[in-house]
Amino acid sequence: MNRICAHIAIGCVSLIASACVSVREPFPDVKLFKLGESMALEQATAFEGSLLVRPAYINAEYDTEYFVLREGNALTREYYLRWSAPLSDLVAQQVALSVEQMELFSEGANPESSLDLPEYALEIEVLELAAIPVEQDMFEARIVMAFRCFDLRDPVNKQVLFRHESECQVPLEYALDNFPAAVSGCIDAMVLEAFQHHLKR
Repeated sequence: MNRICAHIAIGCVSLIASACVSVREPFPDVKLFKLGESMALEQATAFEGSLLVRPAYINAEYDTEYFVLREGNALTREYYLRWSAPLSDLVAQQVALSVEQMELFSEGANPESSLDLPEYALEIEVLELAAIPVEQDMFEARIVMAFRCFDLRDPVNKQVLFRHESECQVPLEYALDNFPAAVSGCIDAMVLEAFQHHLKR
């Protein structure tokens, strides 16, 4: 009789343990994102020569592998939503892609590692890059960037061709997974704005 009771007790403990394990929700998968393809926007007048796009400087608050959410002055990081590479490289690559697609320079945009000597160089500063909650499960992407373009054709007297600061804020469709696509679209628009602003002066 005692042996039967012992078996029953062990069985009950096993059932309780298995029930506890079964109700535990699994951790979500970590997702890695890069910036999207450049949009086909209106082309600006081309410069003669090539452009060197340097890695972007990212404000320390946003220089992280995680997506950043901003509510007022409070910043939080989305542990399971991450950039696939350093954000400084991703932003520079997106800017270079925008320049290529818009045919802003006759010889295109070269990465910093290129051995070709460019006629122009572009420095980028990302002052803000965050997703902002606006309603329950609804967000907006916000990015603020500063551009500084140099004319390198005279190696002795490097000239600042222009400085320009721009911001973009657009709603996200459905989920934070769309944050990279929104950021890419903003970068495309801001690159075009920066160069057109200079050309219209």
